[in-house]
Amino acid sequence: VASYPYDDYKDNQKQYGVHRTPDHRFFKHLATTYAINHETMMDQFVCPAWRFENGITNGADWYSIDGGLQDFNYHFSNDMEITLELSCCKYPQRYYLNREWERNKDSLLEYIQQVHRGIKGLVTDTSGLGVAGAEIVVAENTGAVAKTVTTSSRGEFWKLLLPGQYRVTAYQNLCSTGGVILHSETIDIIVTEDRPLVVQDMLMDFAVPCDNKLK
Repeated sequence: VASYPYDDYKDNQKQYGVHRTPDHRFFKHLATTYAINHETMMDQFVCPAWRFENGITNGADWYSIDGGLQDFNYHFSNDMEITLELSCCKYPQRYYLNREWERNKDSLLEYIQQVHRGIKGLVTDTSGLGVAGAEIVVAENTGAVAKTVTTSSRGEFWKLLLPGQYRVTAYQNLCSTGGVILHSETIDIIVTEDRPLVVQDMLMDFAVPCDNKLK
């Protein structure tokens, strides 16, 4: 089975059923991509003790776990990961490993290919230097907002997205040192199956004073 976040229930919300992240659709896409390319993961009769519809599950909906790695990494980094349970036996013998490779190799390759979806680019300031630690805010036209990602030390960013229309803005909070918040213009992008990856650089050429709430 391919299990995707959340693994636990957050913010005193309901303690049962699917618990969605802001990137629920993409996480479900990742899990589905792995399952449908696996030789047996979608076959509910391979492991009779466990049956999962289409070979995937939301982690919390299966069983909740505190402090899971995929939840931690999602909250505190730009990482998006899923958990894969690949065998009915928790400790398979080594002579099964070649068989497991054959079952999983197509899934692994298709899973890796999903990195080429969404938007990527470079955030720079007015002098042309890359801006480290800037936040990239992505909103759908429906108003839903995905989890922000943070630029690297060189100003690079990546955000995994499914096809759709999005509004993207870069921000950097300099309230503690400069008394302003820098931001780029908001850019509309369209991701499609024919053009699954959009390359879009962002220029931080606007500044607004910090109000008391942001200080």
